Amino acid sequence: MVDCEMTGLDATKHELLSVGWVQLTQQCIDMHSAKHRLVKSGASVGQSATIHLIRDCELQMGHNIDDVLCELLTDARGFLPVFHHASLDLAFLNGAVEHAFGAPWWPSYVDTLLNEKRLSERHTEVPKSGALTLAQSRRRYNLPDYQGHNAVVDAIATAELLLAQIKKGVTISPLWS
Repeated sequence: MVDCEMTGLDATKHELLSVGWVQLTQQCIDMHSAKHRLVKSGASVGQSATIHLIRDCELQMGHNIDDVLCELLTDARGFLPVFHHASLDLAFLNGAVEHAFGAPWWPSYVDTLLNEKRLSERHTEVPKSGALTLAQSRRRYNLPDYQGHNAVVDAIATAELLLAQIKKGVTISPLWS
């Protein structure tokens, strides 16, 4: 499970601020594997601080992006990454990996948001605006509310959502970025 926090939603204009991840093995969340890395930046978080609560002073003491990516890619080896809104996180991660290493990270992955979208389409429902957010998706499975927009908390929340989806019979089909 991987989640990112950014200064905005456009990977061509905004910056990656933090990355969080946790491993899921044999339908068990390995909390010892959970990691949260702030990305060192000289740029200001601007108005995005009101969402993710990351301050400029915290980023100054963050980790070098190349080190964060190496750690993430090492920990992800042998695992199928799971995201909630993979297209957004992968836009930032692929851009950062390509900049650091000369080639993007093109993993096969699972997207819990797309799982929720498929479920609603099966019931011939058109999802209402905001109905597919991580928090709203978790509520449909009676999962507890968490303070969102912290990368590692959201990665754990995504892991719990995936387990709930599997328990309800959602078929997990890997996708490719």
